[in-house]
Amino acid sequence: AINLAIDKDRILKLISGRGVRAKGVLPPGMPGFNKNLVGYNHDPELAKKLLIEAGYGDGFQTELMISSQSGTEAKIGQAVQQELSIVGIKLEIRPVTGPTRIEAAGRRGTVPFTTFGWYQDFPDPSNFLDVLLNGSRITDVNSNNVAFYNNEAVNRILEEASTSTDYELRLALYQRAEQLIVNDAPWVFLYYPQMYLLRQPWLKGLKLNPVWPIRYELMWIEY
Repeated sequence: AINLAIDKDRILKLISGRGVRAKGVLPPGMPGFNKNLVGYNHDPELAKKLLIEAGYGDGFQTELMISSQSGTEAKIGQAVQQELSIVGIKLEIRPVTGPTRIEAAGRRGTVPFTTFGWYQDFPDPSNFLDVLLNGSRITDVNSNNVAFYNNEAVNRILEEASTSTDYELRLALYQRAEQLIVNDAPWVFLYYPQMYLLRQPWLKGLKLNPVWPIRYELMWIEY
């Protein structure tokens, strides 16, 4: 219901279009990215219907924890707050420091709703699906699975994919797991960020790494 209530296209406009609307977990360019994945459209009326079916016809109150150091998160939080109010959900925004948010989000039973992002460590779907959404990896503190999502069927598929040496089979398994995850909606799938870099012509040695940030020690200035 919350996925349906939030207008992802509006959020992209708030961040000056610096992103691609997300239908699921894996970003474009990632092996196993499924362009045919079925996600969630903006449909507040259907969201209201689902809330009634879930026993929340009168709505409910919750809290969204955001980083106080991010203007982008403040914009997103306010947009989410407005759109959830339309379907009867009263949202209080709680700004905290970045380290506080990370520590709290990884602790079971502490944070009902928070903003969250992930940068890949290596270009493989396991670095998203297995690390962030495998229930067997949940810990009570410092959990990367901050939704504390645990679906045994998904866990089994991820385990099979992690031990398979058949490349095409691995990707098919990850796509199957991702669709099950999207169906369960442990997250609100917002957007994949796009970054833009400008440089002066006298800055040499700048090479974009597909995984890690810029290697500043490999750069030099040449007038």
